[in-house]
Amino acid sequence: MKKKMLTALCVLAFLFNTAVASSAENTELSAEGQNSGSVASVSESDLQSYQSYLSQNTAFEYADSDIILSAANFRCTDGTAPAVCAYGDKENVVRLEQKSESLTCSFTVEKAGYYCLSFSYCPLPGREMPVSISATLDGNICFEEMNELSFPRIWKNSGTIRTDGDGNEFAPEQIEANEFTERLAADSTGVVKSPYLFALTSGVHTIKITVGSEPFVFEKLSFVTPEAPLSYAETVAVYEQEGYSSADAEPIVIEGESALRKTTRSIIPLSTNGTCDVSPSDPFKSRINYIGSTNWKSPGETLIWDFSVEESGLYKIGFRYSQIGVENGDSYRWLKIDGKTPFAEARNIAFHYDTSWSYFELGEEEPYCVYFEAGRHTLSMEVTLGDMAEYIGRLEEIVGEIGNLYLKINMITGESVDPNRNYDLFDQIPGFMETLEKNRDLLNTLASDIENGSGMKGSPFVSAIRDMSAVLDRMFRNPYTAQQYKSDYYSKYCTLTSWRNDIKEQPLSLDQIVFVPAELEMKNMANGFFAKLAFSVKRFVFSFVEDYREKHINESDGGITIWVNWGRDQAQVLESLIKETFTPNTGIAVNLKIVNATVVQAILSGNGPDCCLQMNRTEPVNLAMRGALYDLKQFDDYDEVLTRFANGAETPYIFEDGCYALPDTQNFNMLFYRTDIFESLGIAPPRSWEEFKEVSAEIERNNLQVSIPYIQISDTTTVCSGVGSLSLFPTLLIQHGISLYNESLSATTLTDSETLNVFNMWTDFYTEMKFPIQSDFYNRFRIGLMPMGIAGYTTYALLKVAAPEIAGRWAMTEIPGVLGEDGSVNNSEAGFGTGCAVLELSEHKQEAWEFLKWWTCTDTQLRYSNNVESVLGVAGRVPTSNIEAFKLLSWTDEDLEKLLSQWEKVIEIPEVPGSYYTSRAIDQAYWNTVDQGKYPKDTMIKWGKKADEEIARKRSEYNVK
Repeated sequence: MKKKMLTALCVLAFLFNTAVASSAENTELSAEGQNSGSVASVSESDLQSYQSYLSQNTAFEYADSDIILSAANFRCTDGTAPAVCAYGDKENVVRLEQKSESLTCSFTVEKAGYYCLSFSYCPLPGREMPVSISATLDGNICFEEMNELSFPRIWKNSGTIRTDGDGNEFAPEQIEANEFTERLAADSTGVVKSPYLFALTSGVHTIKITVGSEPFVFEKLSFVTPEAPLSYAETVAVYEQEGYSSADAEPIVIEGESALRKTTRSIIPLSTNGTCDVSPSDPFKSRINYIGSTNWKSPGETLIWDFSVEESGLYKIGFRYSQIGVENGDSYRWLKIDGKTPFAEARNIAFHYDTSWSYFELGEEEPYCVYFEAGRHTLSMEVTLGDMAEYIGRLEEIVGEIGNLYLKINMITGESVDPNRNYDLFDQIPGFMETLEKNRDLLNTLASDIENGSGMKGSPFVSAIRDMSAVLDRMFRNPYTAQQYKSDYYSKYCTLTSWRNDIKEQPLSLDQIVFVPAELEMKNMANGFFAKLAFSVKRFVFSFVEDYREKHINESDGGITIWVNWGRDQAQVLESLIKETFTPNTGIAVNLKIVNATVVQAILSGNGPDCCLQMNRTEPVNLAMRGALYDLKQFDDYDEVLTRFANGAETPYIFEDGCYALPDTQNFNMLFYRTDIFESLGIAPPRSWEEFKEVSAEIERNNLQVSIPYIQISDTTTVCSGVGSLSLFPTLLIQHGISLYNESLSATTLTDSETLNVFNMWTDFYTEMKFPIQSDFYNRFRIGLMPMGIAGYTTYALLKVAAPEIAGRWAMTEIPGVLGEDGSVNNSEAGFGTGCAVLELSEHKQEAWEFLKWWTCTDTQLRYSNNVESVLGVAGRVPTSNIEAFKLLSWTDEDLEKLLSQWEKVIEIPEVPGSYYTSRAIDQAYWNTVDQGKYPKDTMIKWGKKADEEIARKRSEYNVK
């Protein structure tokens, strides 16, 4: 009974906090004028959404003139003029390099109206994150989104298309354009389709801008007339009035992969040799022949092409494309010519679902025409949500409500519903029935609107909406047994949120853009049956010739040979860097090969490489004791190279008096927590393990869960990153001042009393506190069922990319530690990662060492990581071991500070002969304790002795000192 009352009180507290927050968000305040002018806004302490702001200012009309504010006209917070300078091709600009640095400018509005905010800037070298500013008008924030207005960096190809050793083409490296760009402030999520509108009354106003985390050069800020393009029918009337006619010229063909500029590094030229319907095509080798795909899918991402028109006149616009990302739906683009929308319909160009490469002309049945003057022009295409924007905005609100409702249900029922218990959810959760009914009806209406408005009948997205509605309906109709549908609720909610994220992605592959004179009929661009058959036959025959066992990414006469066990994308990135900087600067040729053979096989065959990269953590010592690797300490500049890494990063690669590998990746854990749930429960992230247990208990009292890392050993590849990657146990040992091995590294300390106490503490998390042994932390954290967990810091990138719906509702901090008598906390931890080495059999050891130095240097690691990110996205970020390269990746200032602080406390665990058995001994003792309920100290002593025996056997076998 007490437990039930306590649970109810927690739920009431949660609901009260939620209600207060909701009330604060929806409070409407009237705008008051300042001086001779006024701006419709709310105070900074009581923010409203952009939609609420617009609804309060419906009387405004579009302005008809621009207001341009030069950077030189702004003033610093102390009233002094900022330092004006020249940068690039611009004069009288201002460098803003300090976070939170502010500038203010007063201006006069002659005529009240809606204005767009245009920002002209050039990013300075930094962490390659978008430039961001916050803005206030007359000391107020008009709407919440003004807290962070984001403006992209602009990228371009660094050079021509590159080729590998097999003759396959791959994309040029992407570099910043380093030029001034003018962009309108807009919603980065794409839910608001048009740029933000600012309602300004006539009179004097003041705008203040504050720098975000990235430095930039500021040229001007303008309040400009919102674009109001005519409909195509009205545009045609203008053409007729001007006497425009069809151009008398050949079609103009723009290859999609030739894009001049892009707003995202990852939108790189791509290749496919699976069809002859793209240009150029080759059945044997990969040829760069299109752009986009899943790299060009997020709202706001823009591609820009330039082209030349020889003869003035009217042209139709055609596209050669493939769209398989939005099943039974459309992918939308906003087309602009020379920075302007030619007619209203160009704001929502729908590319229909099509599994093959297709050609269509804008306007389809009655193609639209655009008038071009002879000369140079630009064409841009921006990802937009198009007709789906409204639906997604409505879905966001519904998903938020039913997600909160599920958390409240879970706080009462727990993970597993007791079928014999009457929970009376309708009585314990205020507004339960109303929430079910309201969102059921909203989902049904939304599904119908999407089917009728977008033609997505029968799509999986609409089915997910209807499935969720059906569950809510069953719970509404059966209030006394509503808890029985909790499992269905969770399943359908996860599916719906997944589709909600997927539908916001608008991938599109673009082969060609074609401008066809208005009176010219474009020939069928598709290849015929026999052409496709011949292409397929050639590919089939070539498949018997191609060597799939070993890929020569770059093969040169002489030089050194490098083995990597990577994907082709990563290997091609490395190969291009070798060609661009390593070989030209050193004169050393490199043969880079993708292999799946082990180094042991190479040694036995006598046909091995000179270097291996990203070797498993346990390999260097095991190979070193067999005399297979070269001691890197023999090189004179070894100590200098070590300064690139964290202190002790080389520890796992030390054997006796030598070092047999350099760390090329290094990873460690961080604590992730849901700030919104923590606030609702009135708890703070823990610093010590005592606090961690208290916070975990509070979370579990509300039927939520906590995650700590554990990876079950299933095969030899499991321990590739080292014992520190498998569980929390090595970290707890370090924090208690205990080494995993004795001083001579001849045996473990697993049977020592202090180690046994730590083992008992670790297993108590599972046996006493009932932490889940294994769980999908990302998914459960995203939904809120697991609001706290310890995981590798690379989880940060996954959450940033794959969980946009909880942006701003989670944070990352250092892991808990052992509380000292003086109040300090020891939150050191065990690291994990990979190493790179030189083989003893190499006849080019000095050249191989030069390569390792180049590979682990700041510039190479940064460029490699950024280039891999451009291909695989942020989720493919490389956990580089080079500290300076790590600092230059796209972290926020706050997160980088926490990461560096935790990294300083990483203590690497040595690898010893037979150490593979240490991991297995810990794992076996763990399972005997947690799964079979055996006494923890007895099981650890048993398996600790076995580990010591294996280490002794290996030391004896290889005469280790």
